[in-house]
This record gives sequence, C-alpha cells and structure tokens, in this order.
Amino acid sequence: MKKDASPKIYPPTLLLAFSAFWAVLAGGYVSTEALALSPEASPWWVAIQGDAATPLLSHALVSLPIVVALVWAVLERKIIQTPTGKIALPVILLLGFVLGTAPLSQFKGATVPAVAEWLIYGGAFFATVTSGGRRQGPKWILASIFLACVLLSVLGIRQYGEM
Repeated sequence: MKKDASPKIYPPTLLLAFSAFWAVLAGGYVSTEALALSPEASPWWVAIQGDAATPLLSHALVSLPIVVALVWAVLERKIIQTPTGKIALPVILLLGFVLGTAPLSQFKGATVPAVAEWLIYGGAFFATVTSGGRRQGPKWILASIFLACVLLSVLGIRQYGEM
C-alpha cells in the first residue's frame, strides 16, 4: 500500500488557520464611535452595511471559527494538549480579572464587547495549543497569516495605484 503524500490537517487547525487569515483582513478595525440601537433595523444588518458596530461584527466573525475549533477539539479528543502551568495560570488569572471587573464598569456598552474579545483571545490561545499541534498546525496557521498579508499588500498596492 502506498502512503498518501498529502498531509492531513486536523479540522480545528484548519478553522484556526482560516480565522488567522480572516483576522489579518477583517479584524484590524477598532470601534471608536458611539453605538446607537435602531428600532427599525436589525443590528446585524446595520453592522453589515457599514455602521459603528461593523468592527465588532468583524471581530465576532473572526472569533467564531476559534470557538468552534476549541469546542470541536475538546469534544473529540480524549487527551487534550494544554500549555504548562507557568503559562496557563497567568492567562487564566488575567481572564478572570477581566471578567471579574466587568460588573464594576459604568460603561457597559464598551465593557461587554471588550470582555468578550479578551475571553476570545484566551480561547484562541488555548485552542491553538490544543489543536495546533507541533508540526503541521503551526505551519498552516503561519502560512495563512502570510497569505493574508500578501493579499492585503496587493490590495493596498492596487488601491494606491488607482489614486
């Protein structure tokens, strides 16, 4: 029997690579405007059309594959690779501090998305360690970041050329 030459990629690692690719393209925007709720339109639809909530929607779409990858890896594997305690404990303490101080904030509209993003950062850290692996996973994730940077630079050059 012949060995298949194509490397197999673990599906959660593929989700992490997609999320890393998409983070470069769509995740770099920061919400700086006040968010107003419109009673006549869905907040999702308004965000898609280009509103102050569009950066929050792009961050949510970047984080969705990360959450799916983490849940998939935890449910599928019997043995889960985790970072050492020296690394994991400070991350858990930071996330606990961020989550614990959220109720004390007087600006809930800004606090809730910020806390959600920090929790996603922690989830991405653990998802990468859990399903990234040691050989193929990091290569796929770094390749997706590289390809997104190349695509973003080509788009920037084209935009500059149209001026």
